Amino acid sequence: MKVGLYNSCFENGSTADISISVLANILALSYETEIIRLKDAPNAEHLAVSSGCSLEHVSFRVVDPPPQTTTDPNQPDYRYQALWEWSNALSRRYDLFINFADRLPIYSAAQRGVLVIQFPYDFVPLFYRKFWQSHLDSYQLKLVNSYYTRFWTNVFWELDCNVVHPPLPRLKTTSKKRKLIVSTGPFDVLDPQSQSKLISLFRDFTSQLPDWSLAITGNTDKRAAGQKPIHEFQQMAVEAGVHIIANPTIRERRALLEEASILWQVPSPNERIDREPHKAEPFSLRVLEAMSTGCIPLVINSGGFAELIRHGETGFFWKQFHELAHYTTLLADNYWIRSRFANAARKRSRDFRAERYVQTFLRNLENAFEVWPDFKQTRTGWWRRLAGPHTSSSHISQ
Repeated sequence: MKVGLYNSCFENGSTADISISVLANILALSYETEIIRLKDAPNAEHLAVSSGCSLEHVSFRVVDPPPQTTTDPNQPDYRYQALWEWSNALSRRYDLFINFADRLPIYSAAQRGVLVIQFPYDFVPLFYRKFWQSHLDSYQLKLVNSYYTRFWTNVFWELDCNVVHPPLPRLKTTSKKRKLIVSTGPFDVLDPQSQSKLISLFRDFTSQLPDWSLAITGNTDKRAAGQKPIHEFQQMAVEAGVHIIANPTIRERRALLEEASILWQVPSPNERIDREPHKAEPFSLRVLEAMSTGCIPLVINSGGFAELIRHGETGFFWKQFHELAHYTTLLADNYWIRSRFANAARKRSRDFRAERYVQTFLRNLENAFEVWPDFKQTRTGWWRRLAGPHTSSSHISQ
């Protein structure tokens, strides 16, 4: 049997890449398995590093991007036909086609199709409902990455799907934590309002917590590097003794989490999650990675955070900055409270280990298609494959 895995996400691509890599690494034990990627998508080495999987038995197929589609009411058949032909050529060679998507999915021409919804960003216009319904119907099994996504998929696409939480990559855990706070999240250099508030908050802490430091990480647009707001923000950070890490690599970000004791979430300014549910994180792998290292999360209760964090046990939820200040002081002032929360966070993160993800995903496949007898005989092998040392070797096939 031939299996193809494709990441068609626009907004949640990094988490989907890790899920695809972990799953492909196991499927390749018994089946011919390909990861389908566009020319500018992350390469095999990047996927191996981010997921912790060797991918040595997984093939890679590089394809051209899909044709641009426009909702032109004058030529709907022509526009749709171009996308259908591309989708058909992409998926028809597979016995099982698994598509991770956060938009209305491409058509699956495979014998068996699995759609893994990261978030249902698109509404279906009435004019195109027949077309897009046929796309959804081409996947016999539909899954979602969180209960938050499940709710909105039911609202937007009228689908009720099983939940399979994404897998947590294996990270180092260390007891050598520093008195370090790490802040991650959206980082808009042209409007660094939220980060500026965090810097002001930390500056107020310096008299109470002189031994603590703050590092803010985030991705920046290189085209905006010369803009005035980023220079003003950087100057403010320097004056407060805050370290800014722009565009960190995977290794840099994870190394920082391994040293940090507290994680601050950067809220995006002026967001109304109730009106724009897509602005919340449906599942936060970065917060889960922090928890696995014993870094205690202090986040706003939105999106899928409630599925990861237990308030007052593995972290804290906050709404106002004075609440963030209170919880930070509580943890920073007492080593024993901090240790208790750190241990609870580590324990909670193990509920999302890669082994459990694979087991849940394969169980859904077995229930839907009844085609997985090979894995019942090799589970000991694939547990060892997920838990053992990994290399970054892999190969590309066109």
